[in-house]
Amino acid sequence: MTRLLSPAVYRRMIAFELQRMRKAADITQQEAAEKLGCSRVRINHFESMRNLPRSADVEVLLPYYGAAERVEEFRDVIAMLKDVPHASDLARLAEVPRGFDIYLGLEQGAHSIRSYEAMIFPGLLQTPEYAGALMRGHDDDLPEEEAHRRTELRLARQQVLARQGTPLELTTVIDESVLRRRIGDARIMREQFDHLLEMSARNNITVRILGADVGVHPALHGPFTLMDFAIPGDPGVVYLEDRLGGRYYEDADEIDEYIGVMEHLLARSLEESESRRLLRQAREELIR
Repeated sequence: MTRLLSPAVYRRMIAFELQRMRKAADITQQEAAEKLGCSRVRINHFESMRNLPRSADVEVLLPYYGAAERVEEFRDVIAMLKDVPHASDLARLAEVPRGFDIYLGLEQGAHSIRSYEAMIFPGLLQTPEYAGALMRGHDDDLPEEEAHRRTELRLARQQVLARQGTPLELTTVIDESVLRRRIGDARIMREQFDHLLEMSARNNITVRILGADVGVHPALHGPFTLMDFAIPGDPGVVYLEDRLGGRYYEDADEIDEYIGVMEHLLARSLEESESRRLLRQAREELIR
C-alpha cells in the first residue's frame, strides 16, 4: 500500500473508523469486546489510538459492525504500520512535552491547521534564532545541546509547509501583543518579522493580526490549534498546551466550540494586507 499520510494519521483513521462503524451499528464497546473475546478496555484502546488492532481483530470486528467489505483495506493499513514506531520520527530529535509526540505525527499529516497565538509567533513560522531564544528563556537550566536539538526539531517541523504535492494549509491569528513582546535582541526580532512577511506571501499560509483594540474576545483563555485531516467524516482535533504537556479534544461538540471561536477571531482580526502593514510597522519600530 502506498503511504499518502503520516503514520499517526493512518492510526487516527483506524481508531476513528472503528469507533464510527461500531456506533453506526448500535453496538457498545462491551458487546464488541464479548464478540472479540477481550476486555472492553482493549476496544477502547483501539478507538483512542493507544493500541493498533491486529489483522485478526478487524477480521472479527468489521463484519460484526456490518463492514466486511473494508477488512482488506484495514489489513493493508495495519500491515503497513506494523513496523512503524508509534511515535513520530521527529520526536527522536529532542525531548518533547507529554503528548507532543502524537501531535508531531498528526501535524505532519494534517491537511490544514488553524491556530490562535496569544504569546509567541507560531512554531511553524519561527526563525532558528527566535526559536533558540525561546528554548533558552523557557528553561534557564536547559543544557545548550538540548536547546539546539529542540530548535532543530522546531525547524524540521516546518518542512510540512513545503510538503510535496499537498503542502499544509496554515491559517494563524496572532495577537498584536506578540509583535511587541521581545524575544532575544532587536536583530532577532527584525529577522523574525522579515521571515513572517516572506512566509505570509505563500499561497498556503494566511497570517492575520488580532488588534489590541479588539478588547474582550472568546479566546482570552489562551492559544489553541485546530487540525483537520483528509479523512472523510473526521471532525479533526483541538490541541492545547501548557508548561507540563498537551491535551486533545476530539468530540465533535468540543471541536465545533473551537471552530466557532476561530471564526470569531478571523471576523475581528485585520485582513491579510492590513496585517502585513502592521507587521512592517512593528519591524520599523525596532530600528528607531
